[in-house]
Amino acid sequence: MENLQLIGLSYQMALRRQLDVVANNIANMNTTAFKGESTVFEEHLVKTPSIDPTARKLAFVRDLATIRDTDEGRIETTGGALDLAISGDGYFAVGTAQGERYTRNGHFKLNSDGRVVNEEGHPLLNADGSDFTLEPTEKDITIARDGSFSTSIGPKGKVKLVSFKNEQELKKVGDSLYATDEKPEPLKGSEVMQGSIEQSNVRPVIEVTKMMQLVRTYEEVAKAMAQADDMSRNAIKEIGQTH
Repeated sequence: MENLQLIGLSYQMALRRQLDVVANNIANMNTTAFKGESTVFEEHLVKTPSIDPTARKLAFVRDLATIRDTDEGRIETTGGALDLAISGDGYFAVGTAQGERYTRNGHFKLNSDGRVVNEEGHPLLNADGSDFTLEPTEKDITIARDGSFSTSIGPKGKVKLVSFKNEQELKKVGDSLYATDEKPEPLKGSEVMQGSIEQSNVRPVIEVTKMMQLVRTYEEVAKAMAQADDMSRNAIKEIGQTH
């Protein structure tokens, strides 16, 4: 009975982890460029203490990893001159106090110093590593599909776009930024879309359905564990009565 309780507890912990991930997906279904996540579990076998070589192994559930869905979200037209979306793979590079960080959230703006920054105030990086700073007289911001940035007074450089061999190694830092020790590579085959924003790739109907199924399964496991606990108590009671 104790083994059954332990197995049930490991299953409940896995289900709770899944519920947390699904709930976070639902909470961010309207967050710009948010990437949905899913959990990966594996069966962990533990041999029961026994001298019998044919004794069965106990199957526990182990939380193996959390996988990010890197599929592109829906591109929504906003008309904003500094709203940018990447059609295809890749990330924008921004500068932070901790070093270069990466994002798919292309909602940029001008701060009080005329620098092009994201919602958290981090500057959008130029291909040469500098930032974009505009004078008050500069108008007509134009960003071409290859990232070339220009205004009414001429070219300002090129938006730094990067890619990575293994996007799953990117670690979330903050609401929409990623960090990695992997060296970024120049982006090929993707395009910048000015006046557009990438939406979350979370599919609400699927996530809500997942949550309902997980809650139902969690309740079934809890019920089974309660029944096993009752059986254990009744067995102990009967043993006590025979002595």
